Amino acid sequence: MSQHFVLIHGAWHGGWCWDGVIRELENAGHTAVAPTLPGNNPDDDLASVTFADYLNAIAAVLEQQQQPVILVGHSSAGFLLQAVAPRAAKKIAHLVFHNAFILPNGASQLDMFLPEVAQILIDAAMTVFSSTLADNHQVCCQAATDCTSQLSCWAVPR
Repeated sequence: MSQHFVLIHGAWHGGWCWDGVIRELENAGHTAVAPTLPGNNPDDDLASVTFADYLNAIAAVLEQQQQPVILVGHSSAGFLLQAVAPRAAKKIAHLVFHNAFILPNGASQLDMFLPEVAQILIDAAMTVFSSTLADNHQVCCQAATDCTSQLSCWAVPR
């Protein structure tokens, strides 16, 4: 039976990061969409985006679906799935947390890391907000250690 997937990217990504997965799902007879969340398009002002903006964007995609979907979240999208699922429960057949954060009640994503690791993530985020594309390229290359150089070079400009 064919399934429909809604794939939600994590931080510092866009819907494009799911392109290969969508191809494989379609080859297997399924359908999928992978929206890019607010603040993650090239001309977006990420600094003005709120948590509610993310939830509203995901809820809007879910509302457009004709039948319940398999909602997949990667990395930081895990806690977005946790927050949006009660709002759109009738549109979700299954939730999949793909290497994603599942936060205890009252916790933040940074609470899941040792303090020194949390600080590295904060510093990287501040670099993204305050630096040039060349600096961001360096940060992304360091973060993408499990990618081939070809994939990293393709992903970084996005």
